[in-house]
Amino acid sequence: MRNGAIAFMIIMAITAGVMIYLEVDKRSAIVTVHVINTQSGAQKSYRVMKNDIHGDGFTTLDGLQVFVAGIERIEIETR
Repeated sequence: MRNGAIAFMIIMAITAGVMIYLEVDKRSAIVTVHVINTQSGAQKSYRVMKNDIHGDGFTTLDGLQVFVAGIERIEIETR
């Protein structure tokens, strides 16, 4: 009984570690962000790490901070 409980705890710890690793890996993925002006239809694309995207803007891989205006929308392209 005790060996079974220890084996279960080890399996749970390994599973938790794998899940945390996969979640961190997803957040650090590089994606393409398209900023689209809804009035003119003009579009500009940027390469961004997924965890650098916020509600009002994002930071590109080059360190450029982009703030999105109210008339613009962003689309995130993952591959």
